[in-house]
Amino acid sequence: MNDQPYDPLQPEATGPRLNGEQTADLADHMARMAKAGLPLSPGFRAMAEELPHSRLARVLRRIAQRLDAGATLEEAMEAEQNSFPSHLRGLVIASARSGNLAAVMERFVALQRQRTELQRRIWMNLAYPMLLLSGLLALFTASALLIVPQFAKILADFGAELPMLTKFVLAMSLYGVWMVLGALGGILALAVIVRLASPHLAARLWHTVPVIGPMLRWSRMTQFARLMELMLALRLPAPEALRACAEGLQEPDLARGCRKAAVEIESGLGLAESLAQHRQFPPTLAPFLTWGQANACLPEAFRAAAEAFEGRAEGDLVLLEAILLPFTLVLIVFGAFFLIIGLFLPLISLVQRLT
Repeated sequence: MNDQPYDPLQPEATGPRLNGEQTADLADHMARMAKAGLPLSPGFRAMAEELPHSRLARVLRRIAQRLDAGATLEEAMEAEQNSFPSHLRGLVIASARSGNLAAVMERFVALQRQRTELQRRIWMNLAYPMLLLSGLLALFTASALLIVPQFAKILADFGAELPMLTKFVLAMSLYGVWMVLGALGGILALAVIVRLASPHLAARLWHTVPVIGPMLRWSRMTQFARLMELMLALRLPAPEALRACAEGLQEPDLARGCRKAAVEIESGLGLAESLAQHRQFPPTLAPFLTWGQANACLPEAFRAAAEAFEGRAEGDLVLLEAILLPFTLVLIVFGAFFLIIGLFLPLISLVQRLT
């Protein structure tokens, strides 16, 4: 039994940090709390009662207890650093200082929802073609195991002369399925190994995938630019904003670039010059930041960059929607036609000989 008195500023180990859904829920409730004009401590308690996530509710009650015990909001949030993503912590503290908590949280929620919607659209565009391709693979597997051997036996019994297309279909029935399954297994194993060994390398490999890779990169650059706009608009120093932003990014490679740039800026390098040195940031970002530094309007520069990146991501998504499903359907029709013609072509010749 622990007899030590309760210390409102003592950090507690509370397990893994809040996930994306919980973070968005918390920001949404904080925006509503601020708009309603609730004091911080009662507001956090009210949020704890409304939120369905029991772990998040416990975190909010502890923050309320610390505030009641005399801690500042910054101290109370820092004590829960194991639970809150640092970018959300930094936004809450800075926006509370500026008296603009409601507006900042609303923009943060909009950013989170935009990211979720983009991810949903990407997966919706990938799911149906992947399902169709899985069906095509299942069809070829069933044909190779059940149908093609019977056709091969019939053709051998009649001594039919086989065209090249039929020979290829028969060869594929013997080896093709296992080759495809082996290739898929190898790709999956390689992806798991790369992901476990180096998340940074995994992210870079994703970027090499046509259409999908650039779209993911532009969407994550949009998220980065939006977060930086929010941080800098609250007058957070650039190194602090970059480190907090790194915690909110889903891509480890981009987050590493943010942390490296933060160190360089603390050493005296300018923000635009530092980001331009790292491959994680596209060259198109530099002109925006150069203009922002020259005119002392970096938040506006990041906003303009975010709009440009968002346009690129949206363009790639529209392209994906336009070509992926039709390409998959053409591939399925071609595959089925190839299988049917390859099997029935010698039968047509055989029937003609018999008649």
